[in-house]
Amino acid sequence: MPRSFSFSAKRSAVAAAIAFALGLCSSSMADTAAAADSSTAHPNFSGIWERTAKPMKELAPPAFTPQALKALHPQLTPGEAVWASHGIGTDDANCHPRRQPWMLQQSVPISIVHDGDKMVLIYEKRSAPMHVYIGRDQVDAAKVSPSLNGYSVGRWEGDELVVDSVGFMDRPGHGSIETLPFRPTTRITQRFSLAKNGEELKARFTISEPEYLDKPYVYDYTWRRLPYATNFALVELCDARDPDRLKY
Repeated sequence: MPRSFSFSAKRSAVAAAIAFALGLCSSSMADTAAAADSSTAHPNFSGIWERTAKPMKELAPPAFTPQALKALHPQLTPGEAVWASHGIGTDDANCHPRRQPWMLQQSVPISIVHDGDKMVLIYEKRSAPMHVYIGRDQVDAAKVSPSLNGYSVGRWEGDELVVDSVGFMDRPGHGSIETLPFRPTTRITQRFSLAKNGEELKARFTISEPEYLDKPYVYDYTWRRLPYATNFALVELCDARDPDRLKY
């Protein structure tokens, strides 16, 4: 066999091996890209969000039960009455934590960190983070210790993230509706979605509480995205021993 033919054959074999390897690499990269695409097929809600000028739209006013109307107007202590005369609520005076959904609807922005199967919502003023576990089954509220913001799990319905929360701690602080306290049977459902090319965050809230509501209370809420490069979380604490709070 001529030497030139042998060299040519070897070169062809090497070229074929390289082409085969590149094909495997390309296939592997395509598989990786496909996996990445599947993991990012749903919207990501990460960002700093501020409520819009008119953020809330009720489908109907809350249908309060007689027990709710009584709980909305509790008997105030003399000290609480003085605070109220100065426009200071008992929760604010005592630095009670703001909880969901109340903490999501204040004038101060909220920060959302969304990474795959976990989403955390953080309000900047005296509140605990709200943790959402996407893809998990909901807990039995009767079998777990109550939590400040409840236990929240999420599931995808198309491009909507449906968050279901149960197991709320019954303690002082803003409740699910106005000043009504949380009850063991309180359930909050939120349906999050993006609009306007990701510049708006929308949520439909459905609050169920048979002790206080004749039917679920439903409303829509809208936030706008703040520029990430120029906005920072301004964390603020609250101390009930602050002299400005004690002067009343």
